[in-house]
Amino acid sequence: MVGWGRPWFRLVPGRAGLLHRLRHLHRLMARSKESELARMSADFVRPAVQSDIGSILTCTYAQWRMRVTDESYLPPLATVEEGWQHVLGGTTQRGVSAFVATTDNQVVGWLLMAPSTDADIEQLPAIEILDLLVHPEHHRKGHGSRLIHAAVDAARRQGFAVVSTWCLQINEHLREFLSGQGFGPDGAFRDLAPPLHDADMVPREFRLLSNIAPEVADGA
Repeated sequence: MVGWGRPWFRLVPGRAGLLHRLRHLHRLMARSKESELARMSADFVRPAVQSDIGSILTCTYAQWRMRVTDESYLPPLATVEEGWQHVLGGTTQRGVSAFVATTDNQVVGWLLMAPSTDADIEQLPAIEILDLLVHPEHHRKGHGSRLIHAAVDAARRQGFAVVSTWCLQINEHLREFLSGQGFGPDGAFRDLAPPLHDADMVPREFRLLSNIAPEVADGA
C-alpha cells in the first residue's frame, strides 16, 4: 500500500516512468496556461459607452467616499451623471476619450482624457489624462496600468506626441504609480482653490508628462 506523501514518479520505473512524468508535466503546463488566459480574458479595457454610466458612478462614489468624512462635500449624483452623459453622448469637445476597465464584464474603473489646454504644451500636440479611478475593492489588480496603456495606445493612434496629467503634491502613491508608467515631472505646477472644509489649505498640483512620439532612427 502506498503511503501518503510518497513521490508519485518513483512508483513508475524506467522509461515508462519518465514518459509518465513528462505527460503529467505537460498537463500541468496546459492547465496553467488555460488559467492565465482565462484570467487575462476576464480583465479587459474598452471604450466606455452610455450604458456604462451607472457602473462608472458606482466606482466613482465608492472611491470618493474613502477620501472624505462628510459626504455633503461630494458633488450631487445628478450633476456627475449629467457630465458623463455629455462625455459619452458625443456633445463634448472633439478628442475626448473615455475607457473602462472590466473584470468578468463588470466595470471596475475608468479613465478620461482630452486634448491638453495647457498653453505651453498643447501644440506638441499633447493630450491630458483628466482622471483615472479604480473601485476600492479592485485596487492593485493591474486595472490602472491597463487603463493607462489603452489611453497611450489611443493617443498615439490619434497623432499625439505627449500625454500629460496633473497630480496633487500630497498624493505620493499616485506619483509613484505614474512614474512606473513612464510619466515624469516637467517642473510645471499650479495651486488650486482651498477645499470647503479647510480654507487654510492650498492644494498644489504638479504636472507629469510621458513622451509617446515614435522614435526616429539615426539617419532617417
